[in-house]
Amino acid sequence: MRKKILFIIVFFYPFITQGQTPADSVSKHVQFILKNGQQVNGKILMLKKEKYLIETSSGDTVTVEQAQIKTISVPGLLGRGYYENQFSYKYFMFNSAVPLAAKKWYFSNQYLFFSSINYGINSHFSAGCAFFSFNPPALFSPKVRYTLNPNSKIKVGINAQYLSIQVSEISAGKKYYQYGLAQAVATYGSSQNNFTLGVGKFISNRGVYGGYVVLLGVAKKIAPRLSFISENNFVLGSLYFSNNFSLLSNRFGFLSAGFRFDHTKHAFDLGLISPGVSEIYFNMNRVFIFPFVGYHLKLNP
Repeated sequence: MRKKILFIIVFFYPFITQGQTPADSVSKHVQFILKNGQQVNGKILMLKKEKYLIETSSGDTVTVEQAQIKTISVPGLLGRGYYENQFSYKYFMFNSAVPLAAKKWYFSNQYLFFSSINYGINSHFSAGCAFFSFNPPALFSPKVRYTLNPNSKIKVGINAQYLSIQVSEISAGKKYYQYGLAQAVATYGSSQNNFTLGVGKFISNRGVYGGYVVLLGVAKKIAPRLSFISENNFVLGSLYFSNNFSLLSNRFGFLSAGFRFDHTKHAFDLGLISPGVSEIYFNMNRVFIFPFVGYHLKLNP
């Protein structure tokens, strides 16, 4: 997408600037904001091997690598910059194998009540905690993640998550349930366009449950400020949540799709989510559809 934007700018630039004064032309030069905070303004002379050759406003020539660029815009012309999906480590609720930026803090919130804070320790390790602030029920869930090969096109990650759930039952009052979730995920593609397959297992003091948690996630940059997100989770097999309730042979899943509105250090999620239960081969016999809303913030950009 970024290459397409730059191709349009480079190809049509001479026609766009016809009839303008020199001062007007300078203001129409491409503006790069780099990930280290540096700003570069000037004409694009060449794009080769993911490197841009730029003639700056002062007449110097510099080379900028695509990986260094945070945003691209044409001040006064397009009025809209190119903003990356800076929260590509996460779809709507679950994680991909894309690593978090090192030494950066991230905050996410869904439906006002469900929040999480994550920290990128380095290019391989990250840690965080999710919590549900509406009581009852309440959720407290610390987690850690390790990405084996963060610079590869096929990234492999291992997630370990602990869940403590408080539920108020009429007969027993407040009760706590503790679970662990061990999950392996593989993400193919870049941070902006990728596909993720994940498989996990629930663990408790009863042992390892027979069912599997399957994740299918997709992220696609479709516009300078817009990403398409789809997250689909399935619980397959036997999962027991209490003595009185179990999913023994049923299939349970969440299907979702929507958009992420990207900006410099935050983003909004808006989509539709559909939880459903099926008896045989995903033939959903109980399906509900409701809006999904979320917000992400980079605390120290």
